[in-house]
Amino acid sequence: MHTSIATVCISGSLPDKLAAIANAGFTGVEVFEQDLVVSAKRPTEIAALAADLGLSLDLYQPFRDFEGVTEDQLGRNLKRAAATFTTMEQLGVKMMLVCSNVATAQIHDDALIAEQLHRLGEVAADFGIKVAYEALAWGRYVNDYRHAHRLVELTDHPNVGSCLDSFHILSKGADPTAIALMDPQKLFFLQLADAPRLQMDVLSWSRHHRLFPGEGSFALDEFFGRVIQAGYTGPVSLEIFNDVFRQADNERTAAAGYRSLRWLEDQTARWLAAQPDVLAGRERAELHALPEAPTATGIKALQITSAAPERLRPLLTALGVHEPHCPIKVEVNAVTTADPARGVTGFSVASADPGASLLRAQSLGWSQRGGDQDAVLAPDGTAIRFVPEQVGQQAGRQLLNGIDHLNLVQPWDSFDESTLFFEAALGLERGNSTEVPSPFGLVRSTVMSAPGLRLPLNVAPQTLDYPAHVAFGTEDIFAAAKRLADFRLPVPENYYTAIAAQFELPDETVQQLAQHQLLFDLEQTADGPRTFLHFYTVAIDNVFFEVVQRQHGYEGYGAPNAAVRMSAQFG
Repeated sequence: MHTSIATVCISGSLPDKLAAIANAGFTGVEVFEQDLVVSAKRPTEIAALAADLGLSLDLYQPFRDFEGVTEDQLGRNLKRAAATFTTMEQLGVKMMLVCSNVATAQIHDDALIAEQLHRLGEVAADFGIKVAYEALAWGRYVNDYRHAHRLVELTDHPNVGSCLDSFHILSKGADPTAIALMDPQKLFFLQLADAPRLQMDVLSWSRHHRLFPGEGSFALDEFFGRVIQAGYTGPVSLEIFNDVFRQADNERTAAAGYRSLRWLEDQTARWLAAQPDVLAGRERAELHALPEAPTATGIKALQITSAAPERLRPLLTALGVHEPHCPIKVEVNAVTTADPARGVTGFSVASADPGASLLRAQSLGWSQRGGDQDAVLAPDGTAIRFVPEQVGQQAGRQLLNGIDHLNLVQPWDSFDESTLFFEAALGLERGNSTEVPSPFGLVRSTVMSAPGLRLPLNVAPQTLDYPAHVAFGTEDIFAAAKRLADFRLPVPENYYTAIAAQFELPDETVQQLAQHQLLFDLEQTADGPRTFLHFYTVAIDNVFFEVVQRQHGYEGYGAPNAAVRMSAQFG
């Protein structure tokens, strides 16, 4: 699979971008015009640099507002195209992207548009260049990929074909099924982008919120699968407009992009294997699935690194993690100058086949932790080990019954990459994103989960030194609250007045909750109410703990109470 990426996806100068793209493993590049315009290097120098890096220059883009215009305007547009083709000759790029007209189109006539595209194809042919025509989702007259492809067929020129862009197609909810029936000779280029589901105008959505495959909500396995079914064998390219990506380290962003294409190749290969072969006989690109990996089934051990380990240990002793029958192992280490990381710096995940789990993560390009052959580094730097599942549990009564959930704080520039990591490497499912107010801004949270394993991922305001958060489960929340009396985070009296009214709780229940500084939440279901009791400890250095008791199948995390906790911690 020939992988490509648009230079607009990452930060830096054009030479810096090319180096990062090559280092990530891509074999091709889409050159965004603005990157060339502002570059101090001439087109011929960029061409030589790309060749030295082993990169093909696959596409030059964008060429805007060409078709559906008057004859006078068309003449000016053809001169502009010829000047662009001259630049492309110097670059050695053989294909130009033409976006459907959004600004200057005046004539809504398919026959005229096809004729004008044909004339563009004639000029392009003189330069040995092909034109890939793309329907922008906000195009004035052409904004649907099926309409654009009909125009390409009506144009009937060998140098004019279609560019398919997953964002412009899937953002509008269009069915990609028709792609499989298209003539592969007329499919010139493929651009891929994922995105979260947002309620906003499609232009702003496209320009600021695209994501790499696997980081958003689009069904890209089916979309890409339809393209493969059609017989497309050209470049598979990423075109991502994202404000975070264009500020972040370009080496890291390019590596994340390449990894996302490997994940999508795996997902699409599996999707295709489950489909009937309706177009038997067509040549297809060969896709390769990744090694299978068992779903992670629970967190068995934690590694916490602290600048104040002597203050943490009494709290952990009160929790009972050092007792013989406690199912949780917690290792506390002191911060070193060589590794200043603090908080939860590693954890062990149970797997039916630890070797297969590790192989899956490594095959997607996530690195190992130094010389540790059994651990892999998550995008946030947390070391994850895969350990065998325990067949039996130790006998004996203990206060804690396991780790209910582990909240991991994510750097602002790796949050989306982390969601893909935990889905692709650990087999976790992604929940909906929520935003919780803190005194210093919103904390964004997305839960990654599987049966027995819950990992909320948080992005906090950059001004906030947000601590790590470990939640332990118990069957006796009142006993736990008594044992942790010296470490509990205080809850304001106003909170109990509010929940008494909200949930219509009896006075004695509210008094009992207030006495133990417990927080309360309730889910109403068809089978009856589900309740959640929990409390937080004070933060020590860069970590705090929570003890929770889920009752009657409660599934949430007490999110309405997070603001109370953050106000007490940071207010």
